Amino acid sequence: MRAGSGRGHFGRRLAVGALLVCVFFTLLGVRLWYLQVAQGAYYRDLSENNRTRTIRTVAPRGNIYDRDGRILVRNRPAFNVSLMLEDVPEMGQALKRLSNITNRPVEDLEVNLKRGTRRYPFEPQVVMGDVSRVELARVKERNFDLPGVIVDILPARAYPHGDLAPHVLGYAREISKPQLDSSWAKESKYRAGDIVGQAGIERQWDPYLQGDAGLRQVEVDAKGKRRGELGIVDDEPGQDLYLTLDLDVQRTAQDALGEEVGAVVALDPQTGDVLALASTPSFDANLFSGRIRTDDWKRLRNDKDHPLTNRPIAENYAPGSTFKLIMAVAGLAEKVITPDTTFDCPGYYWFAGRAYRCHKRSGHGKVNLEKAVTMSCDSYFYKLGRLLGISNIHKYATLFGLGRKTGIDLPGERSGVAPSNEWKIRYLGERWYPGETLSVSIGQGFLTTTPIQMAVATAAIANGGRVPKPRLLKKVVDRERGVVFRTAPVFSETHVDPKILNLVSGYAEEVITDKHGTGKRAAIDGIRVAGKTGTAQVVALGKETLKKEFNDHAWFVSYAPAENPMIAIAIIVENGGHGGSAAAPISKAVMETFFRKRGMLMEPEVSNDEQGTSDSAPQRVPGVEATNRAHQNGAVG
Repeated sequence: MRAGSGRGHFGRRLAVGALLVCVFFTLLGVRLWYLQVAQGAYYRDLSENNRTRTIRTVAPRGNIYDRDGRILVRNRPAFNVSLMLEDVPEMGQALKRLSNITNRPVEDLEVNLKRGTRRYPFEPQVVMGDVSRVELARVKERNFDLPGVIVDILPARAYPHGDLAPHVLGYAREISKPQLDSSWAKESKYRAGDIVGQAGIERQWDPYLQGDAGLRQVEVDAKGKRRGELGIVDDEPGQDLYLTLDLDVQRTAQDALGEEVGAVVALDPQTGDVLALASTPSFDANLFSGRIRTDDWKRLRNDKDHPLTNRPIAENYAPGSTFKLIMAVAGLAEKVITPDTTFDCPGYYWFAGRAYRCHKRSGHGKVNLEKAVTMSCDSYFYKLGRLLGISNIHKYATLFGLGRKTGIDLPGERSGVAPSNEWKIRYLGERWYPGETLSVSIGQGFLTTTPIQMAVATAAIANGGRVPKPRLLKKVVDRERGVVFRTAPVFSETHVDPKILNLVSGYAEEVITDKHGTGKRAAIDGIRVAGKTGTAQVVALGKETLKKEFNDHAWFVSYAPAENPMIAIAIIVENGGHGGSAAAPISKAVMETFFRKRGMLMEPEVSNDEQGTSDSAPQRVPGVEATNRAHQNGAVG
């Protein structure tokens, strides 16, 4: 009885065991079927991804050329150090090792890492951009101890002409954290590590210059080290830009300014092409191409002359006596004067119990409009301003482009002020006073302009009343498809009678040719030059001062040939004193370069003593130095 019972119990246990084994193998079979059949494709992809990595490659930016096809901006090779996160065993240790190897603060590496991982966690993250060759060698040397570290060669920007035209060209560098977090970047294709335009043309036309990124699939080992390439999707380089800028004219303008603080703008009055746009002091754009050194940044930021400011478009000045050309046009167009209208200049204009001084204290005597422009008589224009009134002065200032942005294709342009009664009420909360009109009449007071605005206004007088929109971009060229975009000249009309403009243009020519003219130093043999000097008062002093920062700003506007203008120029030399001595010689130097290139002037003879010297760049114009104040009130022309 007991033996039978024991055998039955054993049989039940055996059956249960067999059942469990069957269940186990059934579940195992189901699991194997699920993994190999139902989820086979998924796990094959995972396995493949464990040995492959897809890396995004940054496309080279387009080149930038001048109007003659000479290179202004190109690319150079730069080395970036990135981390493939899933191949890094311990991130903190990896960053510390990189910091120790390269001597870069670990905090900087962490910041670079965080700004990329938030948006693209499964791609290589740039932790060190544009490393030096010394840093690169150190990383390569310790490569065995840096799992997940990738070194890539990427295109960075190079500016072969250094400090020539950096305010125009701007610079491009790695996208910053604020930019990456902005809606602009989120709505675009930009990612951490991308090179984007930060200033100038590089920023203004960045969408054309940017290329399309490519992809590279690489095979890696267990430590994430590359073993080979499996496939490539080529990147698409950015498109090339051809500017209206003339490299020779630009170089002459900048060299002629020399050590002075100031600006030169040269335009083609028939098209609005910007031939030169110089701002001094300048800076080397290559400093910003990679990681700018702290001492370089502090030097530029703390420089009292603000070398980073693009003076031609972003600095406002009183135009001084250069504004008298517009005043002359306004007086004739509104018929408050004729060419023969004369006023007496005893050296001042008496109004409301106060003497408003002319720059010539002894006076010019009886003068008509021709003499008033030629000798820059303040008393004449005080009287003309009273006859016109501020409303008419505002009307013609705005007609010629003052008080508003010109629309030049550069970021950071300022609008200046063409004052009126409405303007003063809106911004200062009080009405306009008649005495304030007198100051505006000679280009002082609330009236402020930028050099680019004065170049545009001068071009409009030169070309018969068409106000050009200045342009820097000429065309965009795709390396495979050719020209994909061209800009066209854009003008607005002043609707001023061309006879009036011809008359004022004749007066401007006498500023250069007349023995009493204030712009004689801009004269060029064989070329008819028209122009106007100007002096913008910086501070009103009761006595002369020897401190340069209190000297007046020196202006000069000009165009030539007067009978068929091909170039219009506006120049300002800060604290330069008199426009005739400080700014007019710069105009001459720029025009000589321009006309020599076109075969309209002979090359200067070189003496035996000068043989062998470099003629690649013009010498600084002699006599372009600041002069002491010539007056206390009144604007000397």
